[in-house]
Amino acid sequence: MKTLIALSSDPIFKPKLLLAILKKKRASICAVVVVGEKKYSKKWRHIIKNAQFWGIKASLYISSAKICHKMIKHLPFPISVKARSDIRQICKLYQIPCYFTQDINDASCIKTIKKIEPDVILSFQHQIFKKDLLRIAKKTTLNCHPALLPKYRGVKPIFWAMLNKDKKIGVTVHTMEQTVDTGWIVSQDVFDNSPKSTLWKNYHKAYQLSASVILDALEKTERNLYHNLLKIDQSSAYYKFPTSQHKKKFIQHGSKMI
Repeated sequence: MKTLIALSSDPIFKPKLLLAILKKKRASICAVVVVGEKKYSKKWRHIIKNAQFWGIKASLYISSAKICHKMIKHLPFPISVKARSDIRQICKLYQIPCYFTQDINDASCIKTIKKIEPDVILSFQHQIFKKDLLRIAKKTTLNCHPALLPKYRGVKPIFWAMLNKDKKIGVTVHTMEQTVDTGWIVSQDVFDNSPKSTLWKNYHKAYQLSASVILDALEKTERNLYHNLLKIDQSSAYYKFPTSQHKKKFIQHGSKMI
């Protein structure tokens, strides 16, 4: 089963996730597409919005971590070390074709993916798949979402779960449709939302769990083990980017960002 994986260019979580998948499923991964940030006129507004969400302390910490990971690939470390911080180095290590795009729905990107002829496309990045892209995979197109779908469709699901004081936080892999975060749940798992855990720590836990959930979903897809799947539809609430009031309430509840 030829599987193409589309990942965002995040240097902190995605390289480790890809490594974990390849260690178990190397034979079926036919290509990786790295999806960078789009070039758009409101980019700085988007950056400022994220910085305001995380706050000064957390933003500085995350920015420093990203810089350190990006610097590693330019230093004289062995490729096995560089691979922990760079998706392209991982692909080089495992001899897997790697492509870069700023728009997953761009005509040239779609043309490249069509040539690869994947049986499955697995996405763990932020851009929405449009109709032409959803039609390419021979078997199915899957998405990994850090939430216990059908709860918390949309943006920042871990934040919303913590704000609502959920005892469990989860990761879901589901089939994709044109409507965001809808489809059939293929695989799902949970971890405890400890009262002492921060948003950043829960991000780490979610990404650690994601590898096993993705591997389970790929195994089920390959063996056609789609039985009694739960449908996610538009009736489930869609969560937008948290406002400053939501952030204030989050802090008042005793939760921390980092």
